[in-house]
Amino acid sequence: MEMLRIIGPNRRLISLHNGARIGDVLEKTRNITDDVAISILEIKGIVGIATAGGILGGKTLDHLVEAVRHFVKLDPTDGELVTLGHDLNGLGAESMVEGATTILDSHRVAGALFDAGFTREMVENIFWKNAYNFWHSALGDSRKTA
Repeated sequence: MEMLRIIGPNRRLISLHNGARIGDVLEKTRNITDDVAISILEIKGIVGIATAGGILGGKTLDHLVEAVRHFVKLDPTDGELVTLGHDLNGLGAESMVEGATTILDSHRVAGALFDAGFTREMVENIFWKNAYNFWHSALGDSRKTA
């Protein structure tokens, strides 16, 4: 919350590599509280969800889906300000969610989101369109994706 006060009005904030503080396992300082996430979303910031098991509180795709679902529920735009802030090129398989250890495994993350009931549009938004739109808007370019 202090960061939001420091950046002042009319500024946007991106918070990447986060997990949600849901359940007692996830009370890590790296993970953001619902209040912080809502404040970021209210100023049209964006929240990027990590794919590292330690941040998510578990190493399964279900843990990742749970974090995505949690942030999407907080987002008044129905998930337009949620993206993946993943580390699929460098943390090493032992740190990552099982089955999604490199960028080549992105289809498994997408499949888990589809299996959890996310639509194709939401999965595309979460994977890249939301981040694309955020950066274009933050940099003064009003182009949005189709």
